[in-house]
Amino acid sequence: MSGDWILHRGSEVREFCEKYFGQRDRNVALIAGAGFDPRSGVIAEMLATIIPGDLSAIFLRELRPHPESGLQSIATDNAGELARIITQSATRSINVLSEDNAVTAGREAVKAVREEFDGRNVTDVIIDLSALSMGVSLPLLRYFHKLTTTEAPELNLHAMIAHSTELDANISRETSDKVTPIHGYDAEYKLRHDKGETLLWLPQLAPGLRATFERMYEFLDPDEVCPILPFPTRNPRLGDDLLREYLPLIEDAWEVEPGDLVYASEESPLDLYRTLLKVSEERDQVHQKTGGSLVVVSPAGAKLPALGAALAAIRSHVALVYTERLDYELEGQAERYGKDAEPEVIHLWVSGDPYDGGIRSA
Repeated sequence: MSGDWILHRGSEVREFCEKYFGQRDRNVALIAGAGFDPRSGVIAEMLATIIPGDLSAIFLRELRPHPESGLQSIATDNAGELARIITQSATRSINVLSEDNAVTAGREAVKAVREEFDGRNVTDVIIDLSALSMGVSLPLLRYFHKLTTTEAPELNLHAMIAHSTELDANISRETSDKVTPIHGYDAEYKLRHDKGETLLWLPQLAPGLRATFERMYEFLDPDEVCPILPFPTRNPRLGDDLLREYLPLIEDAWEVEPGDLVYASEESPLDLYRTLLKVSEERDQVHQKTGGSLVVVSPAGAKLPALGAALAAIRSHVALVYTERLDYELEGQAERYGKDAEPEVIHLWVSGDPYDGGIRSA
């Protein structure tokens, strides 16, 4: 147990999975990405050795307009391997963008999964964020959280990630020109933005996305900006490198004071979660008599802090706004990442049996 959430990492994860998912009354459904990411099969392989009889899966292939042919071939191979690992599975393709370039990833993912789940008798749902984009994984997390706290209180929701900062650093991305709230996390943004509430923007800075954050700033037109920097981090120079990259924006365009920088561990979702919860609660108190406050987070880069931002949005008045990824590029030889960047598996019990009140009703 870690604060408000049950969290396991490393060797603790397999021990938990064997004790919990290995029980005879567990009927487990895994939702994972069937993409190019070398981590696609890490969690599926582990679970298949623990619960071979009562494990089903839905694998999602994210279709983008102009995929790189090499990565597309890797994704096809990964999809075939996943279907071999978990035979009781279905693979669904979802369009990340519509024909008019509107972002449809989150809605299509929720629709596809809802159709596949129709009539299933499932006790536990695991969302594997390892090879899913944030525009897909976070809407699924929100959808199932709502389901477990309203229509299906007997259902347990888990999030798992095969985490590797080394691999993440070798995946570059091209982003859309369109800035949009993440599906499922847009209600707070629409409601509070329409009321004209004071807007605080917290961009999760990541390498190579300066132009993207410039577009976000122009779209949001925030009253205040508090950039999120990774600390602690496995690469001790990453924070300094990001400061150098974004310094013209931080000092000039955004007018950020040194005390306004937010630091969050890239190795844990709970660090940023707790920070955002505190920021949201304090601003609600300060601004309740002056028109209210809207806190907007733009997750980018490492997925664990992004998961923390989603948890904060589930618990408090936080909206998530992002730009969808149009394309990816994996630097170097993909085959070597499984060896050189051995991922650490992390498990978070999001909602279900352990939570009797506070979290379940959030």
